[in-house]
Amino acid sequence: MGAVKFVRFDQPGVSRLFCNIHPKMAAYIVAVDSSYFATTDERGAFNIDVPAGNYSYYAWRAGGDLVKGTVTVGSGAALEVKWP
Repeated sequence: MGAVKFVRFDQPGVSRLFCNIHPKMAAYIVAVDSSYFATTDERGAFNIDVPAGNYSYYAWRAGGDLVKGTVTVGSGAALEVKWP
């Protein structure tokens, strides 16, 4: 059995995990300071259930820039995040 290391992610941000054996193998951990978050499905779609109101959103993907904006929930319109 290999070594085990426990890490506490107590600050928001993106952490990248590297593989010492396979240079192209990596994983990402995104720590957020909100109870509203989502991960995408295989098509890139996601759903977040929040109360009606105005929100700021942030979207990130590996190799891409941070996308951010605002959305009004309760208007009946879906939010579509466009990657640059």
